[in-house]
Amino acid sequence: MLKPAPPKLNYGVQRDQQLVFAYGSNMNFQDLARWLDEQNYGGGMPTLSGVACLEHHRLAWNYWSATRGGGAANVIPSDRHQVWGVLLSVDQTLLDLIDLKEGHPIRYSRGHTRRQLYSSPDGQPISAWVYSVTPEFTRDAICLPTAEYLELMLSAAIELNLPDAYRAMLSRQSYRPG
Repeated sequence: MLKPAPPKLNYGVQRDQQLVFAYGSNMNFQDLARWLDEQNYGGGMPTLSGVACLEHHRLAWNYWSATRGGGAANVIPSDRHQVWGVLLSVDQTLLDLIDLKEGHPIRYSRGHTRRQLYSSPDGQPISAWVYSVTPEFTRDAICLPTAEYLELMLSAAIELNLPDAYRAMLSRQSYRPG
């Protein structure tokens, strides 16, 4: 079983690495390690390359995850909002596995080009892959997350020291009873 090291922010990208913006359960290193272990992946964990912000987007709960038994996070365009998360530095093998986990390009897609984000704490622009739910799999109704899924996000947000207002927003998010 993969033993994830406590998150340490590296603030750099090594050669042959790509950045992925994780804003949902993939922010949680323990959950990501569990999933990679289930895939019999024998390599190392991604490197946490920094905290970042996707401007002019908000979290949306418009995707039903049968695996999670509830809603899973999505990002959609929205003026005056922002989504915080972490930058994962991955090699091609890990990118392919994250593609598999996200159902790329069918359920979630990272598109064909990286998106611009802003790294924290310096606010410098940076490009990374960002997964969002494809139109065919978005729902009009809100798909509330489970308490467990929301806890994965909130515990990662606390551990990664995401902004207080963002953590408070996550803690106020409604979830599925049960």
